[in-house]
Amino acid sequence: MALNRLTPSIGRTDCDVVRRARLIKVTVFSDTPRFDAEGPSSADEGAFALPMADYEGLTWLAKYRKHVNDDVRREALAAFLPAFEERYAQRLNMRQANLTARIGVGDGMLKEIQTRGCALAALSDASRRRIRELTVPMAARMHESLDLIEAPRFENGHIRLDPAEHADIFEAVSDAFEETGLLAALSAYSSKRLRLGSLGLQVNTAKETRARYGELDRSGLPERATTYLHVDSNDWPCVKALLYLSDVGPDQGPFRYVVSSHQLMGPFEAAVRKTNDKLRHSPVVLCALPSRFAQHANFGDYVDPAAPDVRRLLEREDAVCDGRSDVVLFDNNGVHRGGFVRDGYRYMLQCMFVRTPKP
Repeated sequence: MALNRLTPSIGRTDCDVVRRARLIKVTVFSDTPRFDAEGPSSADEGAFALPMADYEGLTWLAKYRKHVNDDVRREALAAFLPAFEERYAQRLNMRQANLTARIGVGDGMLKEIQTRGCALAALSDASRRRIRELTVPMAARMHESLDLIEAPRFENGHIRLDPAEHADIFEAVSDAFEETGLLAALSAYSSKRLRLGSLGLQVNTAKETRARYGELDRSGLPERATTYLHVDSNDWPCVKALLYLSDVGPDQGPFRYVVSSHQLMGPFEAAVRKTNDKLRHSPVVLCALPSRFAQHANFGDYVDPAAPDVRRLLEREDAVCDGRSDVVLFDNNGVHRGGFVRDGYRYMLQCMFVRTPKP
């Protein structure tokens, strides 16, 4: 929708929305002629590296599109624009991933992240045993609770661990990551010394998978092949690790990553997608935003699985497991997903990192 259609009979707040959009057109898009803040254009597809949402073509969105009117469009822009401006400015000044660093111990992992966007690491037997002894009993109790719920949801199988209450787990994981060189690799990639910031204990089961996604096909995917394709909404550091607490093979919901997709998005696209994810927009609001502002970090449900660019993305997706490694480390600007358990279960820790404070 062209923004000038909002101009008649609008008040001070509405005028500010239009002013912001036009200002973005001048300042943000001045070096990118294909962008036009006054409405969709045929050049939009060339402006985004990841597949664009198909709000008009997907039949399941029809019930949301019918609620879109000028008032909804105005409110959607009013919420989006200031948040986007702030995030875009931050991304333009953000420290970029180091794609050439070398560190000695941990170089193998570092090279894999730099080129593929993800890598595997194996813990020592002692570290693996120590961590599992501390965490598997908790995961097993969560598993029992999940089995009692008729249609379990994601939040039923995920808890954030408290650093004080679970200090022994934080210490064990930190020690293991130091020992393997994983922390050194992620720190070099981020160009800043990192430390473990938070831990989330997650349990996925075949029952939970069927409740959320239905039956999986032979390749381990739901009927809709693009389900849950996403990039993460956080900005820096852009690294994350998943530590498996149970044996994970192709049928236990392994992490899946689109190889080398971590280098696809530019600052503008990343800011648009991550802004919408942080704002927790409803489908109605996404349908109301202009095309270039309506792209989402969690985009899998909004794209056409049969579209050529989507098919190319799916062809580059790997299930990241080798039967030996305990840890997946990755750049979360790359397209990924996981937790599609066809048989059994997956216990794991989601590990987030923060910058180590200066002494």
